[in-house]
Amino acid sequence: MPGLSLIDGEVCLEALPARKVYRIPGEAAKAGLVSVFILAWFFLHSWRGLLVYFSNDDIMNMYWARETPLWRLLLSVLVPFTTVYRPTGALLYRCLYTLFGLEPLPFRIAFYALLLTNLFLLYKATCAITGRRAVGAIAAFVASFHSRFSDLYLNNGTIYDVLCGSFYLGTFYYYISMRGRGRSLRLSQLLALYLLAVAALNSKEMAATLPIVLLLYELFRPSRHILSSAIPLSLLSMVMAIGTWARFRDASRLMHNDLYAMHLDLGLYNTAVYLNDLLCLKFGSLNEFAAAAIIAALFGIAVLARSRLLLFWALFILITPLPVLFIPHRSLYAFYIPVFGWAAFLATLLSRVPLPLSVTLTVAVLLVRHVPIPWAEAMPAHSKLYALHQGLMATTPSLPPRSRVLFLNDAFQGEAWTPLMFVRLTYNDLDLKLLRSKSVTEQDRLAATAVFDYVPGHMIRLK
Repeated sequence: MPGLSLIDGEVCLEALPARKVYRIPGEAAKAGLVSVFILAWFFLHSWRGLLVYFSNDDIMNMYWARETPLWRLLLSVLVPFTTVYRPTGALLYRCLYTLFGLEPLPFRIAFYALLLTNLFLLYKATCAITGRRAVGAIAAFVASFHSRFSDLYLNNGTIYDVLCGSFYLGTFYYYISMRGRGRSLRLSQLLALYLLAVAALNSKEMAATLPIVLLLYELFRPSRHILSSAIPLSLLSMVMAIGTWARFRDASRLMHNDLYAMHLDLGLYNTAVYLNDLLCLKFGSLNEFAAAAIIAALFGIAVLARSRLLLFWALFILITPLPVLFIPHRSLYAFYIPVFGWAAFLATLLSRVPLPLSVTLTVAVLLVRHVPIPWAEAMPAHSKLYALHQGLMATTPSLPPRSRVLFLNDAFQGEAWTPLMFVRLTYNDLDLKLLRSKSVTEQDRLAATAVFDYVPGHMIRLK
């Protein structure tokens, strides 16, 4: 087939969207059936996540987005050297809050729309690199649902990871689409690449590995045009370097957060815990040696298969977790982008077996393991925030600006900031003052605009 480079019958990092697409009869119907299958699989396992209520993380993130001037949010999304906390996600929070207030369903719909968008981008990027739609379909299916991704399905606070995934894959796919024929990027294409990369970095710091991944793509192409990639790769490297520096300045929230303190001795341990989650094993099933052996096995498989594609995805898997491997451990949601590499590696490996797509998908289903997701704990009936919101709206749907609200008792023992932020967001008033009984005087009680007390399950208004 003209325009393709084949090694051992495999299309290797050369078959890109710029080439002519040869269609076969019934291909569109088959693609539609596979899409329906992936969507059905995804929603069959995750639909309950559309019904969950806000978490404490949501309220904190939404409040920070609300208190940041809109002009500063908009400017921060366009530049890498910002100290605003993850402005791409903050802007999304701000827009959804402005449009829908504290109504959780639109937030969940937007979140799930991003999850599905990422599956589509993974499909397109994998197709672009391999030149085979079946590999893209398998990769999208493998990445469509993972029970250890429960934080994604239960908590909007992981929106930064999902948004970063969107712009990471978007930048990756855009770059390989533009560079497919070895041509230099025009000024307009460089600008688009810059905006995508900045949006990825301003979603989450996981995007810092993008220049390395794209350099690997250039190195692994059979027909290399390294010189013509110097400008876009230098641009992306500069963006990531400046952005990383800005995030560790004194003015940055990340700088003073112990959860982001670097510990160089955590790398192998975090890899073991992350692979433990990925494989749905009990905590502690894998040690550091086993984790290193698994990663080494990926490279062994790629070498034995003599596959550039498998070697590329193995390196993708090795490199993309680096921004979170040396900080205190996170759950699997923080490894959302590396999971794309695992899905593509498995899809590429399965595609080398001469089986029909339907059989290959069935094998992929059998390889997927599940652990229970605590859906009930995140539902409104179990949410202190939901109970507070219902009580406030039932008795006091509005308050004058700069009101003084007194809680004699509440369900937020030991939580200093969550109830204050939530009440201010409920009434869209950042100047509202919330007083809680242990910190007020009799004079404060008399001056309060509204007084509430807590009885098990809900708030009641006394004044």
